[in-house]
Amino acid sequence: VYAACGLSFTTSSGDAIECAAYGPSGTGLLSRNVQNAIGENRGCLMKNHGMVAVGSDLDDAFHTAMSIENAAKARIEQFWAEYEYSSAMKPPFRNVAYWRSGDGVPQL
Repeated sequence: VYAACGLSFTTSSGDAIECAAYGPSGTGLLSRNVQNAIGENRGCLMKNHGMVAVGSDLDDAFHTAMSIENAAKARIEQFWAEYEYSSAMKPPFRNVAYWRSGDGVPQL
C-alpha cells in the first residue's frame, strides 16, 4: 500500500523509511532512486514495486523487513482509527478494498 502510494513512515526503532521515486525494474534509475531513499537507513520502499531491506546478514535483513512491515501495518491501522468512516464503510484491515470508478465507495 505504501509503496503504491509513494508514502513514507518511521519504524518503531526510529528508522525513517522513505519511498524511492519510481524507476522501471532492473534499471540504473531505480537503483539510484533506491540508494537515495535508503541513505543511512536500513531499508526503503520502491514506488509501485515493493520494499528493500538491508542487514549485516540474511537474518538481520529479515528482521529489518519485518520491522518495516509491522510499522506499515501499524500506520495503516492508525489511519483507519483516525479516519471518520462510518462503520458500514470501514473495511476490515485484512481485506483489500477495491474502489469503484468515480464514486469513491470501497468495495470488498
